[in-house]
Amino acid sequence: MHRYDLFTLELFIAVVEEQSIAAASERAHIAASAISRRISELEAMLGAELLVRHSKGIDLTEAGTALLHHARTIQGVEIIGPAPPASGGVHIVQMLNLLEAYDLAAMGFGTPDTLHLLLEVLKITAVERRAATADPAFVDVPVARLTAKDYAARRRPEIDPERSGRYAPGVGTNESANTTHVTVADADGTIVTSTQTINSLFGAKIMIPGTGIVPNNYMYLFDPHPGHALSLAPGKRITSGISALIGCRAGRPVFALGLPDAHRIPSGALQAVLNLVDHGMSLQEAVEATRIFTWGEEAEIEAGIPETVRAALAARGHPVRPVAHVGGGMRAIGLEPDGTMTGAACWRADGAPAGLGGGLARAGTSFWPDPRRDAPSA
Repeated sequence: MHRYDLFTLELFIAVVEEQSIAAASERAHIAASAISRRISELEAMLGAELLVRHSKGIDLTEAGTALLHHARTIQGVEIIGPAPPASGGVHIVQMLNLLEAYDLAAMGFGTPDTLHLLLEVLKITAVERRAATADPAFVDVPVARLTAKDYAARRRPEIDPERSGRYAPGVGTNESANTTHVTVADADGTIVTSTQTINSLFGAKIMIPGTGIVPNNYMYLFDPHPGHALSLAPGKRITSGISALIGCRAGRPVFALGLPDAHRIPSGALQAVLNLVDHGMSLQEAVEATRIFTWGEEAEIEAGIPETVRAALAARGHPVRPVAHVGGGMRAIGLEPDGTMTGAACWRADGAPAGLGGGLARAGTSFWPDPRRDAPSA
């Protein structure tokens, strides 16, 4: 987290608690400085290996919370995503584990067989998420069990390849159009894939005086009933569908991606990974490809999927509902071994890829046409 972001967070907390901008600002500077020093200590200790080492299981909880969750390897690509209270990293791993016994490449992209399997694993992880994935400071989230291959192997036989099913959790809905995502990478190998939400339009619909900060209203997504993983509690962080992912091959990042749209986010991120790894799509094809989603009731199928495929899914018992789009606009960057990077953004939102460069031209270079020269420089 950037130092400025830390200050903003602490300032917001202090204003709410103290009702004094001046006192809050002083307190926020002190708190943010302390956090900043701790981050600097960790950076000095772990250096450039922070991401890779944590992805292999190094425990960084002393820094406050685990920043990343080591997902799993699919076709030689290691997938790294966010840890709880975000649900995306854990349940994308679970879905990949459930799907690894099937040859999705041979089954083909967008076929009834492939889409049926995707809908079934989405339903399994939906009930698991509601039952168990929450703030780990309050709930013992069974991350190891949910992400274990043997657990996926035990649940996989529940999937009928010919018929839509209903599932119960094996461990112990409100949508938002106001989430944004940005994916950034630079020539030094720094990668940021970040999803931010204020939940409803303008969040809590107030502004902290003198700060320009609009608080979110994400507490709206807590379960108001006590005794559940997502029940409201003082100081408890709400879980989210954030699924900002980085894919690595042989320890080197090969892509980073993410998208907005609340609890449809893991579904979109999962399908993008499968598009890149199993279906061999280009980065642009992967983010633009048609998507599906379900929470266990209706099966949302993008209009770009042929009617014949939708009819085949309906024949298997899926309550098909055609929709204009599933999830928001995905942002992705592909990284090549030679340092080349490719940006991609899909049609579901108004984002666009952009590249920034700089540096001086070679000595003696001029640009054609140049009225002082008869021909361009070599």
